[in-house]
Amino acid sequence: MAVKIKKRRRRPKEEYVHYVATISGWEHMFGFSVGKHSRYEREPYSEFGSLTLRGMMVRPEECKYPKAEFTIHSKRGMFDGEWDTLPKSIGTLYADGDLLRIAIFVPVERMAELLTMAASERVQAVAFVGTKLKWRQGSVHNIELMTEFIEEDW
Repeated sequence: MAVKIKKRRRRPKEEYVHYVATISGWEHMFGFSVGKHSRYEREPYSEFGSLTLRGMMVRPEECKYPKAEFTIHSKRGMFDGEWDTLPKSIGTLYADGDLLRIAIFVPVERMAELLTMAASERVQAVAFVGTKLKWRQGSVHNIELMTEFIEEDW
């Protein structure tokens, strides 16, 4: 009797999508406290900062999720030290009703620049590349904030 050998199914290659959203509003949140002294945080103080941009999806055309919300968190130490493995993404995206939520992390050193851009009220659009949504979730691989946006160019 012949023995059947099970073939491993190869994981399909990730499909990437270019997303673009126009920006209509923003908000900033900041927190500062005494450090928690956990195994993840050994600093005497702890700080939290995030920038949220809201808008409408332009690309892909006829997107199932017309609204977009980008939450950009600052993270300390992203450029420090050696990495055993390379990061796979800078954040995640997931669909929630008619809203596409994007959460990404940037180095804490870049947050002041991003806040300045948002406060200038000149950010017109955000473009990012991410994986195609699967079960209403995906990952983000890059992001660009634009002060000039011409829809026909995209």
